[in-house]
Amino acid sequence: MKMFRFLFLALFLVGAPFARKLQKNSVQSGREAVTKNRESPKEMMTKNAEMPKEGSARNSEVPPKGAAPQSGVSKPEAPHKNVQQPIQKSVQGSIRIDKIIVRKSNRLVETYQNGELLKQYRCALGFTPTGPKEEEGDGKTPEGTYTIDYKEPAAKNGYKAVRLSYPNKDQRLKAEKRGKNPGGNICIHGLRYSVKPLGKDHIKSDWTKGCVGVTDEEMDEIFKGSLIGTVVEILP
Repeated sequence: MKMFRFLFLALFLVGAPFARKLQKNSVQSGREAVTKNRESPKEMMTKNAEMPKEGSARNSEVPPKGAAPQSGVSKPEAPHKNVQQPIQKSVQGSIRIDKIIVRKSNRLVETYQNGELLKQYRCALGFTPTGPKEEEGDGKTPEGTYTIDYKEPAAKNGYKAVRLSYPNKDQRLKAEKRGKNPGGNICIHGLRYSVKPLGKDHIKSDWTKGCVGVTDEEMDEIFKGSLIGTVVEILP
């Protein structure tokens, strides 16, 4: 029995230091493993910065700005243009007039756009309306094709007016051969002060000196819709 106790004590004394060393090595190995797997704060910040945020272009279905569109996704079609040409407008916002026809025998002024009749106005002519104008003071309204070469917004003796390019070269030469002045300053204009009280009844007589007269309201429409260069054709 004493021998057994002696052997047990000997084994205990010899094995205790070895066990403590083994335990110490095991603890140290565990600490090194934890330290190795632990990330530094700098590494964690770098890793978080590389991770895409919620709603970012990487996670979103919408491609980032400037990226090419995904295949299979069609773009919306552009609306078809209206093939019909809209009525052109002048700067003032009225219907654009590209031609005016004066029918002397009918006492009518007609406005046109692209060959389509826009409106008709009753008018008065020169005090000697029959036949083409030949010279200054004959009281006749010219015949032929002209253009508007000047727009007078406030005439001194009446209302607004558009001046025609009368006389042309041939008319001037014919008058000069006879030793006459062909005249000029032929206009389509509103009512002169002397006939303003008549209003629409001004057409009951030919009261101009060779021009074409309409009411002030009618002249407003013609003035706004016409431009410099608008063609004016005066027929017998």
